[in-house]
Amino acid sequence: MAKKKAPKKNKSGNLKKFTAAVSLLLLFVIISFTAVYLLVDPVNIENRFFTKKTGLKNKKPETSPARKKTVKNKYIYEIYSEQTHEKEIPDKKEEYIGRPRIALIIDDIGFDKKIANELSNLGIPVTLSVLPFTPYGKEIISKNRNKNTEYMMHLPMEPKEYPVIDPGEGAIFSYMDPDTVISVLKNDLNYFPGLKGVNNHMGSKLTENADIMNQVFTILKKRDLFFIDSITSSESRCSESARLFRVDFAKRDIFIDNIQDVEKIKKQLEKLKLIALRKGTAIGIGHPYETTLKALKNNIKALKKDVDFVKASSVVKKIE
Repeated sequence: MAKKKAPKKNKSGNLKKFTAAVSLLLLFVIISFTAVYLLVDPVNIENRFFTKKTGLKNKKPETSPARKKTVKNKYIYEIYSEQTHEKEIPDKKEEYIGRPRIALIIDDIGFDKKIANELSNLGIPVTLSVLPFTPYGKEIISKNRNKNTEYMMHLPMEPKEYPVIDPGEGAIFSYMDPDTVISVLKNDLNYFPGLKGVNNHMGSKLTENADIMNQVFTILKKRDLFFIDSITSSESRCSESARLFRVDFAKRDIFIDNIQDVEKIKKQLEKLKLIALRKGTAIGIGHPYETTLKALKNNIKALKKDVDFVKASSVVKKIE
């Protein structure tokens, strides 16, 4: 009687089972890694995987200084370090015609209607620089038009600290291609009617990028807008672009309210006056704080004895 042959082992079936098991294990590892990554770094997940590749709108970190509300429902405005590249008071007085002039610019307008209204009615020429897409920007411009008030666009630009510090909606970033830069800029400028000029909001990184600043200045030239460099970087290339495209231009001399203290702001205003007395003009930038408003109200009368306050458009010129 013939012996029965032993059944052949199903090698193909075993291989399929092994492959399926390995696949499930890999899938488990991938899902676990992704879950841990999201838990550890939820803010930057969009920036790392999507933003630079697709140009999608940036997620606003909770620490955004121009967007975060304090417990008192007041907005925290842009903050600069102690090293703000401020100009020293000139040693020698420069020759100029007429009385010394100060152009006072208040940045970050658009969140507080009350302070904007009081700044507009200080009794001196003042330039309010309005952030795009803020809750009250358009309303502030439409309701505070008087002979002493001039409006600029406070153009958001990428700082070196991004994404920890976010310049806000409508910002221009260094990863953008030329078409996107121009599209974002036009969209920002179209948001407000009757603007006279532009200064940068943050931008310590972007203003060092000569190519992008040239793209920005081509649009400013076409729209006959001046530019004032807030000098958030000592390596800013804005003046080079202004010279190339023949755009009216000036640089900020000092920030008057880096330290929120009425007496410290008074000292900064005195320094601003001394710069004006030495070189004929000086540009000071402040922010819509209650302390800044109080310091201005307390010291304007004394300052006016020695200098004239003028709008920002009065101190810009083409660079030769």
